[in-house]
Amino acid sequence: MSSKSYDLICMGRSSIDLYSNDSGAQFKDITSFASFVGGWRSLLHLVDFVIGTQEEIKAAMLKEKSHVTVKDSQVSAPEVLGDEKVCIAGLLKCGPKAVIEKRGSDGAAVHLADGKFETAEPFKVDICNLLGAGDAFASGFIYGYLKGWDWKKCVRIGNATGAIVVTKQGCANFMPTETEALDFVARHGGFATESLGVRR
Repeated sequence: MSSKSYDLICMGRSSIDLYSNDSGAQFKDITSFASFVGGWRSLLHLVDFVIGTQEEIKAAMLKEKSHVTVKDSQVSAPEVLGDEKVCIAGLLKCGPKAVIEKRGSDGAAVHLADGKFETAEPFKVDICNLLGAGDAFASGFIYGYLKGWDWKKCVRIGNATGAIVVTKQGCANFMPTETEALDFVARHGGFATESLGVRR
């Protein structure tokens, strides 16, 4: 592992899927799941940022079996107890530069270790299907990050790619191209709002 470079971790359902594939355990086996999560937490000093919904962020810092409830086998929508701010701070103490918090219709926020944070406006669209929205957000955010954009602009393009996908009746087949995403942003207010000066 030490010879490789790890740039990011996308949390939540992805980590649960990886866990199931790697060890064959079920999510209900919370003891071994907690061991798995604790294991990948030890890798966080190697990554630049972590992406997760509010529930995924709390799940990433899960300590007690009683803090998670999965109803009707809906592993992709667990109810997770915990103080979100404490969990964000805990993740940042593990070493990444930032925690990107996906807030659904409220957009997203970037939390930095020094206590600063940055947000970007969401896009108001008619939702057809939520499947793939998180992956689409991550793809847009990572695109902006690799382009060297500031945090606010990265979040804005992530919000755009997520917004495009939720208006479609499908997932992977409807991920936007670069041109489609940038055109969408341009048609919906652009990147007009200035960053608060929070630098990468």
